[in-house]
Amino acid sequence: MRKNSMFNLILLLSMACVSCQNPFGFSDRGYINDVIGNKKMGNDLAIKRVANGIGNSNRENNSDIADGEIGIGDGVAKEDGIVGANDNQDRIGFDVVDNQRKEPAVAIQRVVKLTKEDINKLETFVKNTSEYSLSLITIYNDNVGFYNDIKVYSGCSDTDGSGCNSKEQSEARNKAVSKLSEQKLADDFKKLAGTIKSYDAQDLKNKIHAFSEAIKTASSSADATKPEDKQKDKGLMSKAIRDARLAGKAYSDIMDSAIKTYIDALAAVTTSSSEFNTAVDKFVEVARPFATKYNVVAISAIDYAIEAIVLQKDVNGATDHAKIFVDETGQAFSYAIEALNVAYKAAIKTLEK
Repeated sequence: MRKNSMFNLILLLSMACVSCQNPFGFSDRGYINDVIGNKKMGNDLAIKRVANGIGNSNRENNSDIADGEIGIGDGVAKEDGIVGANDNQDRIGFDVVDNQRKEPAVAIQRVVKLTKEDINKLETFVKNTSEYSLSLITIYNDNVGFYNDIKVYSGCSDTDGSGCNSKEQSEARNKAVSKLSEQKLADDFKKLAGTIKSYDAQDLKNKIHAFSEAIKTASSSADATKPEDKQKDKGLMSKAIRDARLAGKAYSDIMDSAIKTYIDALAAVTTSSSEFNTAVDKFVEVARPFATKYNVVAISAIDYAIEAIVLQKDVNGATDHAKIFVDETGQAFSYAIEALNVAYKAAIKTLEK
């Protein structure tokens, strides 16, 4: 499935923060609809803030940064390389004292240079994670209804659970726990973690184990409190509600971890270019709050952007899709895509022919 089409099909708000106005096309159950809100673009405040945050230089502090350039590290990313105040120190055979070029004993190379091995590594990362976001969306859609029911019918504010222990509530909650238990989620997430072959997704593995234990406990507690038992023990009912709530949280934690794992895996892909590594780090800094706010849809936007940049295909499309998120977080992410793309193009253009 093309990234462009896939993204259009899966635009949604975070499952942990569903607006009552439902502007992004959620159904009542929380499934992903194929609706993209026609929202007015936000202002450029976020873009300016990211521009000032990329690298150690910014437009106020570096008069050499012109329109269309991105501050990276101590210099400026252009399509023909990264140039900065200390650029002369980044070259082999450059006389810093006299500020004159010497005849180099070896070929002049820029620190920004990405090797063919670096590019292969990045392309391998894209290939290995090409189905990651789509698989995560599938898992989300298959289970969000059960998660929502658990959250609703175990969300009592009273300590003994008397506010959600009616027959109807208990039936709905127990059914949701049972269905979530039957989904073999642990296996699904283990397969998902395995797609990122170059990264040890330890946090995701820990969350998978925690969920397995939590759903097992919740299932056992639900079996001990059948709603048709009119003499059910209040203590058992309270425990069933509490355990169901913990299972729901454990599921939410897995989803969050799966998203952050992808971002962490990207940050772990180091190259021989310190400038490009810095650009990736800055991209990750912006991607984290974006993922925290938009949850599942964020991984699709991030994956789309990385694939577009590394393969140099449809970068404008990835940027335009990011601009759909009209708040400051979304606009910052849109600008981060542009900044990383400039850095990548600069790096691959310095590759020796």
